[in-house]
Amino acid sequence: MKSLNFKSNLSIFIIWLFTISGMLGVLSDFQDWFLGYTPLYLFLALVIILLYFTQFNAGVILLLAITFFLGFVVEISATRFDFWEFDDRVVTIQNYLIWFGTAFIANMGYQYFKVGFKKIISAQANVSIVIFFSIFLFF
Repeated sequence: MKSLNFKSNLSIFIIWLFTISGMLGVLSDFQDWFLGYTPLYLFLALVIILLYFTQFNAGVILLLAITFFLGFVVEISATRFDFWEFDDRVVTIQNYLIWFGTAFIANMGYQYFKVGFKKIISAQANVSIVIFFSIFLFF
């Protein structure tokens, strides 16, 4: 396995620092303060992913599944914090279909433009976001 350079290690550290700090913060008495910074965390993860686009080459259908799964987890836990709400906290099938459609269109864009990126960075960012929102399904 190829070793990571300082920039990659720093990016992964920042992703997980924000993830772990955010989870602990949201579960603490300072929940409101930390929730206010959730968009910053998500934006930072996006910026880090974008910094690692390497070239335009063949995309991966796996992006569709990752985006859909991320949407599934976010939808359920985000209602807890009133990011948006559904009747009786039940997420409608239409909402999942919209996430699926959005992921499909994004994936088609990746395929068409043959987007390349550093997979370890995007994997770390996506896994951290799923873990961040998943923890609130249990607490």
